[in-house]
Amino acid sequence: MRSPWLIAPLLALHALPAMAESGFVADPKTGCRIRAANPNPKLTISWSGPCVDGLADGDGTLKSFNGGALELEYTGTVKKGVLDGRGRITFAGGETYEGDIRDGALDGRAVYTWPNGDRYEGDYRQGRRTGKGKITFGAKSRWPGDVYEGEFADGHFQGTGTYTWHANRYAGNVYTGQWRGDRMNGRGTLTLANGDRYEGEFRDNLADGKGVYTAKDGTKYEGTFKRGKSEDGKIEIQGP
Repeated sequence: MRSPWLIAPLLALHALPAMAESGFVADPKTGCRIRAANPNPKLTISWSGPCVDGLADGDGTLKSFNGGALELEYTGTVKKGVLDGRGRITFAGGETYEGDIRDGALDGRAVYTWPNGDRYEGDYRQGRRTGKGKITFGAKSRWPGDVYEGEFADGHFQGTGTYTWHANRYAGNVYTGQWRGDRMNGRGTLTLANGDRYEGEFRDNLADGKGVYTAKDGTKYEGTFKRGKSEDGKIEIQGP
């Protein structure tokens, strides 16, 4: 689903629609108009709120219909026909966005939730998760209970962050360090559920490069790791 009211609404973890040429759509009952990013002949609206000079202006509720089917409901601020301010959006698929909207784009601090229980709280920039935030995966997710908190760029784990596993065989593991493209890449520390710890270089979620492995009894190995294995072959660190 693509929302016509937002420059780039985030409806999936890594999927964003492109910005389309803007136009205005009018409420057939009142004639009050609101700007749509991708208007189409099947798009209709209702607006319950102030109307100034033919444009929605103030706090109210927008309902958007595509071919008669409800597409989304927005309750919040509209300025001169453009969604702008604090608001809450409920999408037909069950996703919700509550937070800042600037000139028709999800932009600022917000909370986004998915029907499977996933929840993101943090920064948005032009419709994308960019900045600092926290995502908690829901009970119906592939990674139930897992949590990532840290930096995002264009919807991806990117920068410095901490990931805590609560699901499957990695439950209890915690990684703090650098990320690129949703993967552990760069320097970081992985603390295993059994108390062992690896501190060093990672590549594509695996210990790879110089590092130090410290067992829970204090025994240390310092050296080079390749694809999760120590150079001498005695240590293997499973990656997610």
